[in-house]
Amino acid sequence: MTTPLYSCVKLTDSSKENLLQYAVKKDHLHDKAYAHHMTIQFKKGLDVSNLPLGETVQLQVTGYAQDELVQCVRLDVLHEDIKVTNKHPHVTVSVSENGKPKLSNELLDKGFLQVQDGPVLEGIVGYYTTKNEFKTKEE
Repeated sequence: MTTPLYSCVKLTDSSKENLLQYAVKKDHLHDKAYAHHMTIQFKKGLDVSNLPLGETVQLQVTGYAQDELVQCVRLDVLHEDIKVTNKHPHVTVSVSENGKPKLSNELLDKGFLQVQDGPVLEGIVGYYTTKNEFKTKEE
């Protein structure tokens, strides 16, 4: 059996590309691009049975933030069964050489620019295991 490490909405390839293009219009990308997923819950051994695993869901970009270490977007989750444990549902877009994706949480706590022109992103509900495998059904 595989042990879940964190649940997430993994962006589709087209949504990742749309998000990167949107972020470039706002400012430059940092050294390393991510635009990969929105974490639902980070907890080793978490229970994923209450999630709509394998479903495609929509995420509305409602905010933007960037500093010298990290660039991210704040999201509204357009699915009632997904309860994000982070204070600010988000996707880390890019990080600088000295940045880490987890710094997005701290940056959003300091404030963010509310946006009206944010794209609607799509992704698949699933989870990553302790072996870094993405799963869309319970095992």
